Amino acid sequence: MKRSLVVLLPLLLSVFSVPQSSSPSFADIRKSGNMFLAKCESEGVASLDELSTKDFCRGYITGLSDGVEMAMISVPPSCPPESVTPAQMGRIATKYMHDHPEKTHTSTPILIFEAWASAFPCPAKK
Repeated sequence: MKRSLVVLLPLLLSVFSVPQSSSPSFADIRKSGNMFLAKCESEGVASLDELSTKDFCRGYITGLSDGVEMAMISVPPSCPPESVTPAQMGRIATKYMHDHPEKTHTSTPILIFEAWASAFPCPAKK
């Protein structure tokens, strides 16, 4: 029994260890422009990992751009609970669009903000 544990221990450690990487994680790109550039700026795409990184970076920029656009126009506020997940917010947005096909010609960020405001209205101020 002891011998099998000695043989299995290195295998288990390798399976459950977290690989150390010199590349910043996606969460790190919010910390500085240097982190963003290290993760998002590369020449060409040599693997699926690099492709998903480029897609993430493009999505990050698009999301920020949409946020700026939304700040410039008047949209109803939303007050989601702290426990709401990004996946749930996504499902709320797509359901809203399916439920309101008469509005789907409207700008996507506006529709998403309308969906969130409808699902999570802010309490009325007294």
